[in-house]
Amino acid sequence: MSIDRRTQPDCNDEPEYLHHYTTVDALVRIVKEQELWATDIFYLNDREEFYRGLGFLRNVLQQKQEEIATTETHGRYTWLIEELKRIGPGRSIHIHVCSFSERGDDLSQWRAYSPNGGGAAIAFRPASLRSWAEKKGLVLYRCLYDHDEQSRRIRQIVDDVCEVPLEPVIRDQVAPDDEERVRGEIQLNRLLLRLTCEPAAFKNKTFGAEGEWRVTYVPRLVQADKRAKIDFRCRRGMVIPYYRLQLEANLWKDAVVWVGPSPRSKDAKASIERLLGDHPHSLPASVRESQIPYRYW
Repeated sequence: MSIDRRTQPDCNDEPEYLHHYTTVDALVRIVKEQELWATDIFYLNDREEFYRGLGFLRNVLQQKQEEIATTETHGRYTWLIEELKRIGPGRSIHIHVCSFSERGDDLSQWRAYSPNGGGAAIAFRPASLRSWAEKKGLVLYRCLYDHDEQSRRIRQIVDDVCEVPLEPVIRDQVAPDDEERVRGEIQLNRLLLRLTCEPAAFKNKTFGAEGEWRVTYVPRLVQADKRAKIDFRCRRGMVIPYYRLQLEANLWKDAVVWVGPSPRSKDAKASIERLLGDHPHSLPASVRESQIPYRYW
């Protein structure tokens, strides 16, 4: 699915790199297995963040529903409100995200992802990351922290509902192989993907310093990459669902791997260079040492 460009910053407004902060242990796994993990959004640290966006979206749909006089469009909003109820734990639509930050070599990120040292960050070019995402049915969004901007975005999505011919699909008026139905289902999935993915990039303004971007994966609504596999890990007594997303060699072409603050930063840099050199798909990436004088030791 192609990204709706109205929801994305201009190219001139994009950062040079998007950074995936992680531990060195995770870096080794990413390089060796050539995959990133997209975690179920309801199992992130702030489980309420998506509920806020989803609740706001539902309220706007209900407002529109009350304003519309015709039976046809009223039923459309009712159907969409019911579809949103299928999102969440124990339901049929699951949203998975993988996070990146605009902030390179950032102290707050090092503290968050490697409080005891051993941190690393993989920096990809936004254009390369977006190209990879689109091929796999993923979407890349810059997180929004401003409430007014979130409100405008939600209302734009809801207004776009009127432009999509949903009724043949909603009312099951045409045969499954009918060309009109096929077109309608494609448009419907694109719309539902926007309804789910955009609120997934809404965050409280207090988190604005993170400068976060998200790759979002909704397997129920897209033609899933056959190599993307559901898996589970344990954290603090909770089973966490996540998807394994396969990377491509082209992503590493202009990538940079940052070594976090360390008492042996030069040794750490050298060993990571050996790691990349032993895996040719990631060899083009350059390695840099953090310039932040942060001591955790």
